[in-house]
Amino acid sequence: MLARVSAVLSPLMQLAEIVSMILAGVLASTVLRGMHFAVAGLHFGPYDTVFAVGGLLFLLGGLSAIAPMRRAGRPASAEPVSADAGDGQAVAGSD
Repeated sequence: MLARVSAVLSPLMQLAEIVSMILAGVLASTVLRGMHFAVAGLHFGPYDTVFAVGGLLFLLGGLSAIAPMRRAGRPASAEPVSADAGDGQAVAGSD
């Protein structure tokens, strides 16, 4: 089963890499062509902007992955579970 999943995901990841390279090149050479601006003394051109946006996307992806992992480490409820709860045996005298 693992090999089947890998057989699908690996080519999809490679396709996403190729598409992202093509998209970055097209954006930098057409839409962002001639764009120059400065923020806090840093000068940004078309390629700097592409890399900055890519870095922000990585940062957002990392932050969005942290939140579910933090919740996974906490117990669902703070109430203690009694020893006889849910053992499936009937108690004598209770009908």
